[in-house]
Order: sequence, then structure tokens, then C-alpha cells
Amino acid sequence: MEPDTFVVAYFHSPREQWWGLLRMVGPAGITLRGLPLDSFEPWARAIAREGEMEIIPTTVFFPLHRVERIYEDESSAVVASHADRFKEITGRDVSLHLVPVPGQEQ
Repeated sequence: MEPDTFVVAYFHSPREQWWGLLRMVGPAGITLRGLPLDSFEPWARAIAREGEMEIIPTTVFFPLHRVERIYEDESSAVVASHADRFKEITGRDVSLHLVPVPGQEQ
């Protein structure tokens, strides 16, 4: 997979699922700009209602030994991708909400 692709990544030890923008893939691991998959829906709904942001995407490095699998976030005939789902909920392009805001980077 190429950098700047939306992905869903599965990790072990501890088990985690993350969604976001793949920033880098290397022999040491992957860097992802996103959030835990179970936080995706509340994050999108908070943006849609322009409420207070309790959930904020972050840039995270995961060592390769933790990576179980990575799927490209793609729509199918039956299920919308998370990026498309975000647009359905908010009416906005998700890419604009994954770019770090200067001074607010964690």
C-alpha cells in the first residue's frame, strides 16, 4: 500500500483496530494518522454537529511486530468505506479533518 491511502489496520499485543491515513510503511513499522476504529463514528458525529471535539486524530507509529493485517478502506456494493461514511454523516471530505492543525498537534 502506498502512503496517503485510507486504511483499517489490525494490531495485536494488545489487540487494536485503527482507521486512518497511512503515512509511512517501513521495515520498522507503519505510521498512521487516525484514530481507534471504535472512535470513528462518535468522532464523525461530533464534527457533523460541530460539537466539542473530545476525539482528535493523532499520528501514531506502530512497530511491525504488532501489525496483524492492513486493509485499504474501500467501498463495496454493500458497505461504504469509512471515508465515504464520514462524508455521509458530515457532508465533508475526511481528508480535511486529518490534517494536523498547527499548535494543536499531540
